[in-house]
Amino acid sequence: MKITSFRIAVMTLCALLAFVPAGASDFTLGIFGNANMDDTIDELDIEYVQGIINGINEPTQFADANYDGVIDENDIEQIKLVISSEEKKLTLIDDSGKIVTVTKPVEKIIPIYMADSVRVLGANDMVVGVEESINNQPEYYPVLSQKPSVGTVSPEINIERIIRLDPDLVIASVYTSPDILDDHLKGTNIQVVRIYPRNEDALGDVKTGLHMFRGNEIMWPSLVEDMLKLGYVLNKVDTAKEYVEWYYSIVTPIEERISHIQEDERPKIYTEDDSRGGTIERQTSAHIMGTLTAGGNRIGPGTFDLAADRIISVEWLIAQNPDVIVARIGSGSSTGGYKSSENTDYREYYNEIMGLPGIKQINAVKNNRVHIICDHISYRTALPIGIAYQAKWYYPELFADLDPQALHQEYIDRFCSELEFDVHEDGVFVYPPL
Repeated sequence: MKITSFRIAVMTLCALLAFVPAGASDFTLGIFGNANMDDTIDELDIEYVQGIINGINEPTQFADANYDGVIDENDIEQIKLVISSEEKKLTLIDDSGKIVTVTKPVEKIIPIYMADSVRVLGANDMVVGVEESINNQPEYYPVLSQKPSVGTVSPEINIERIIRLDPDLVIASVYTSPDILDDHLKGTNIQVVRIYPRNEDALGDVKTGLHMFRGNEIMWPSLVEDMLKLGYVLNKVDTAKEYVEWYYSIVTPIEERISHIQEDERPKIYTEDDSRGGTIERQTSAHIMGTLTAGGNRIGPGTFDLAADRIISVEWLIAQNPDVIVARIGSGSSTGGYKSSENTDYREYYNEIMGLPGIKQINAVKNNRVHIICDHISYRTALPIGIAYQAKWYYPELFADLDPQALHQEYIDRFCSELEFDVHEDGVFVYPPL
């Protein structure tokens, strides 16, 4: 039996691929072949497609595994190939909301974004070029920083260098529009896929046709799904699943412990992006990812659907009277992070906040609950480490047994072994120290 001319219209990405952090995966993996609409592709998908062919199961969005408009035995064969990592093509919905078919195997890549994810998956040897910011972080990317640069994202990536390096695949994001990247790669064999953690709520971009996500409400809800997508694209599924298991081993117990705390009983958290400089105006954004997951009641001026960065007055901050302040310091800092054990930049940023006029009136300052956190551990694949630190800051008694440093070291040892770094002896990632 064949079901011909089958194609289910693609729903909006936020409805189709929504992810809410939970004890078990609570999202649909957006890869064709995931017939039963769970978070992986396995034998259960073969059974489900067979049920569709037999008239028992209803067709689903991803049952057309080979994406040819027909659900039949060929889709079962495609699923078998995906399971064994032998497929010649893989079709997925990328993070721009578009259906993209990637020719396999992928052997050479340029991660304009997601370099840390590529490393976590053990795919450094596949990289033939990187975005220039990676070259500028040899202490964090000792291997990838030595790869050829393809320039910076802003204002535009260097297309000529990309073509010269001849990758099979460029990993981009919604922030690099097709007219800047894809259109210039037409006529080459270079493919583009946008895999970059997004917000749950999408705003359409008329010019590019891509979904643009609300940058200031970023909580990286799609991080786990994107790691799995990338694992399938790069034939690193087992490592992707290992990472996902590690992610949930940290996040799930934290969520379970705070689940009984009512929202109005949770501490008010003010999160700030790196905005040092002694000004009495403060810049706020959501670069401290995972605040809500860690149990914080995040405050901000108005709704969070405007620009990613806004300037707020010290008077506003005093009026809000947050219980905790968490400020992100960038990896471009001259001290701390993986660069050195000197905390000068961290201490100065901390003192700059503490020296704001009238700031001593607020609870966060009176109770010594102002914290600086490095962006290396507050987003991307290291996000669970930042969540662990924040949970401990927000609920010190509830998480007295939680050791974020140990989790950080585990992350390095398991997923970034080329760093050869001991976080107990070297570097600065939070200030004041625990």
